Amino acid sequence: MVIPFREVSQSTFANFIVYTVLIWVSQKLILPSEKEKGIISIVSLTIIMSLVHLFLGLVFPESEIWQRIAIFVMVGIALIKKWFDIDWIRALAIGAISAALAQFLAYLPQIVGMIGTR
Repeated sequence: MVIPFREVSQSTFANFIVYTVLIWVSQKLILPSEKEKGIISIVSLTIIMSLVHLFLGLVFPESEIWQRIAIFVMVGIALIKKWFDIDWIRALAIGAISAALAQFLAYLPQIVGMIGTR
């Protein structure tokens, strides 16, 4: 099977941009202004999180997806905590809001489709 590199790279780049924006929005909602980071810092955080995700994908096969997800969530929240120098609750909130917004965006076309058929 041939993997279409162009489509995969475009999708990965689009996901990278979306997740960068979602983390940026989440920190704006949760953190006081003195703790907020600029977009370049958020891009750096997203790069590091992407590398962690890639590493976990290489270490854990697809059959162990739940272990990979659990480890990524724990490492991701710890990284957010350290990156923003905040407590665990705020780090968890930023992670949860980012994940919820990502899921909302993923299902948005179906939601719009369901609303449009009424």
